[in-house]
Amino acid sequence: MNKLKKSEYLQIRVSKQQKEIIKSAAKSAGVDMSTWVLQRVLNNKAQQFLTILSQFNTLEDSFVFARLHDFLLPCSKADFEQTVSIKPTSKLSDFQINYTIAMIGHRAHTLGCTAPDWINDFPILHEPYFGTSLKSLRLHLLINSPIAFKQRNIYIDSTLGERV
Repeated sequence: MNKLKKSEYLQIRVSKQQKEIIKSAAKSAGVDMSTWVLQRVLNNKAQQFLTILSQFNTLEDSFVFARLHDFLLPCSKADFEQTVSIKPTSKLSDFQINYTIAMIGHRAHTLGCTAPDWINDFPILHEPYFGTSLKSLRLHLLINSPIAFKQRNIYIDSTLGERV
């Protein structure tokens, strides 16, 4: 798990027996009790997902989308559902969150599972986004874009599992 600066407190009440179990398990794992509990509560893949999305602040969008693509593609159905279950906390532009949601929706469809409910918390892009500035290709993109992207008003020609 990444070493994050801890700035908040969370208290939970446990029985003496539960505390001893946690203490013993943490000692066996070679970590403190807080770290051991957090490793079980905060899915590592979900944390990686949120970390990738936080990179929009420092990297070009295309690099972050490529990292997200490479991260989501090998996920199994169970991994995927756990990975994207937590709503992103990073401040993303309307385009960034809609493109991310489209990637998640497309991957959910290919895995035969349901996208997380939090995707409905974000409005669809008001203006359509086309993956090219060539007006002659817009009709092609309107017809051939994957459904999850069309639903977010994004029109592209390649998606999860494909690279240009």
